[in-house]
Amino acid sequence: ATNGRIELAVMVHPRNITKDDFAMLKEQGVSMIRVCLRRDQLDEGLVTLSLARDHGFSVSANVTHVTSQTPGSVLDTAVRAEGAGADIVCCADSNGHMLPADVDRLFSRLSSRLLVPLGFHAHNNLSLALANAAAAIEAGAEYIDTSICGMGKGAGNLHLSMLVAYLERTGVSPGYDLMKLMELSEATARAVPQNNMPSPLMDVILGTYNFPYDSSQRVRDTLERFQLTSEYRAIEVMYQQDKGARLAPRAVLSTIATGLPNGAKGVAL
Repeated sequence: ATNGRIELAVMVHPRNITKDDFAMLKEQGVSMIRVCLRRDQLDEGLVTLSLARDHGFSVSANVTHVTSQTPGSVLDTAVRAEGAGADIVCCADSNGHMLPADVDRLFSRLSSRLLVPLGFHAHNNLSLALANAAAAIEAGAEYIDTSICGMGKGAGNLHLSMLVAYLERTGVSPGYDLMKLMELSEATARAVPQNNMPSPLMDVILGTYNFPYDSSQRVRDTLERFQLTSEYRAIEVMYQQDKGARLAPRAVLSTIATGLPNGAKGVAL
């Protein structure tokens, strides 16, 4: 979303898209085309990328199967994609093979050569989608692919709610409502049993806000006291309560300190 407006993107393979398709997508309100770039079909992919640009789309070059190539090959593809007009270069761990150290090395190398923003597309084969996304962010990636409940090919992709929970835990404020995302994930999981949910949603929330596993009684009490209908909202209220309790003594001490003689102002509280 940009400035509160939802934008639509469509991922395409060069062999499956035509000029007429681009015209139709433009009429349907799509604003970005994400072109999958395979090394063995790179020229065809770059033509498709340029064609999307000609139709007025923003374009992301999705360099796929990066672990099946040498780092030099990935860099060459990325540089050529930038030269063809890509607005973003996104690297896909299509095989779910990368480790965080691999991601760090790759993105550090790409960021030193490219001017366009970088993105990362994780697969969760080794349960490292979140760890790898975190490494990509640390190395300069500005765009991270996620999906509701982690649904995607094979072992699935990075779970949207888990990434937002991680960002909240690390103090980043992306402006998303984590609780609404949790409720959306829960509803989706009920509707689509064959989802790729990596762990129970309540466990994600408990870990985000530092509550023990046996918090169920307090959750029930909070639901009743505040007449809430969502356990996730109850956890949020509990967190705010505990945060307020932690800050209160410091607020009192700070008030006392403002009335101390000048010579005592250096006392650490």
